[in-house]
Amino acid sequence: MTDVGGNGIPGLPVQFTVSSVPAGAAGFGLTRAIDTTDANGNASTILTLGTKAGPYRITAITTALPSDTAAFVVQASSGAAAQLLATSGDGQTQPAASLLAQPFVVTVHDAFANPVEGVTVQFSVTSAPTGATGQQVNPTSAVTDSLGRALTVLRLGSLPGNYVVTAGVSGATTAQFTGTALFILADVNSDFGVDIADLTSIIDHILQKRILIGLDSTKADVNSDGAIDVLDIVRIQNSILGIVTLPKTSSALIPASAARALASVTGELEITPVGVRLNLTNDIPLKGVQLVIRLASPAGVTKTDVVFSRAREMNFFVNSQGQDVKMVAYNLQNMPIEAGSGSIVRFPLKLADTTAVDSAYAIISAADTTFDIALRVSLTLKQSIYPSAFRLLQNYPNPFNAETKIEFEVPDIEGKFVRALVQVFNLLGEKVKTLAKGERASGHYTVTWDGTDDQGIKVPSGVYFYRLVSTDYVTAKKMIMLK
Repeated sequence: MTDVGGNGIPGLPVQFTVSSVPAGAAGFGLTRAIDTTDANGNASTILTLGTKAGPYRITAITTALPSDTAAFVVQASSGAAAQLLATSGDGQTQPAASLLAQPFVVTVHDAFANPVEGVTVQFSVTSAPTGATGQQVNPTSAVTDSLGRALTVLRLGSLPGNYVVTAGVSGATTAQFTGTALFILADVNSDFGVDIADLTSIIDHILQKRILIGLDSTKADVNSDGAIDVLDIVRIQNSILGIVTLPKTSSALIPASAARALASVTGELEITPVGVRLNLTNDIPLKGVQLVIRLASPAGVTKTDVVFSRAREMNFFVNSQGQDVKMVAYNLQNMPIEAGSGSIVRFPLKLADTTAVDSAYAIISAADTTFDIALRVSLTLKQSIYPSAFRLLQNYPNPFNAETKIEFEVPDIEGKFVRALVQVFNLLGEKVKTLAKGERASGHYTVTWDGTDDQGIKVPSGVYFYRLVSTDYVTAKKMIMLK
């Protein structure tokens, strides 16, 4: 306290008050609440900080100057580390060898539960299933932030079971977290899904093209009978079709995007008057195909209508449940659909237009170095009208000299793959040459006759007939060759 000249004023009472403290603080106080100024005009008190870190504010007032106040602010820092608490991340469950979705987070406190910043926490995997490999935490040490937190992420090991991570800091007890690794039965290639690629991988094992060992072998024994055989294949097939449900960790652990997209395979779902076609364009062989169609309304489809020539080696299995139609195609020799383009299969689904399909996608199995991999293919929707009857057009040019073209149309017939034959005959009814024969997908075709017979020998000028023949259809037209 001073007068206007700056001289200390003795004998005046000064009152000290703790005016604000951090929330929850306890144990704070002053050695005296009132002190009288000494010969130099000084009054004092001593503050004991409370249990909570943060600002403590003290005010001083005197009746001699009621409108004047002196204020002090003292910052209390955290004490030494005394507590280590597991804050979040404990108890997660995911497939073996995967990275846990959430980190393990610890909080370091002092003796009064204040967060301690700048403390180094050590993390380590202290328990794992016998024989497991690949388990690790990252980072192995971390420094606490302003809230006293430090974290690490656990990658589970190769075997199912519990993995324990211990966190430690000097001066405090340890904290522990547990992450549980499970495997998805039948997920042989460990892509977190059960699909056509797992099925064809098991076929390769049965054929001894690849040998599954360890956990992969356990996952492949789908029916748990101690053997990997065709029964496991059928079990996966029925799972894909939705006929049975395989025990697995959780459907939530199988992300929709687990099957990788691949630009070299494209596909479309083609709506025609007699059925729905699956068309694929692929520049790699396809060992198997899985299809899911979601319709706007339920449809009871249990079989295919027509299997086209490029997929003739495949066995097709179909099941429908409500609005979903599911198909799986493979063969027990893993003979692939070779690279190419065109229709694979047709279903006896008569839909009005593309709006009858809500969504559609295919998963195809392609060979990889160790396991077959699943590649997801989004299907575009297309509406087409194919010829509804056989048709043989007049050749052109006619008459002709060197060569002539003959056009014909093959109809789209429900439940049938059409065989067509185009031949040339002379006036005596003798066959001169076969221009086309065999199975034909519905569509418009053009063949060329160069005026030679089946042996490649030029035939003389004259009148000839060309004929289109199928199982229950035949028609012919006349043409003239002039030299």
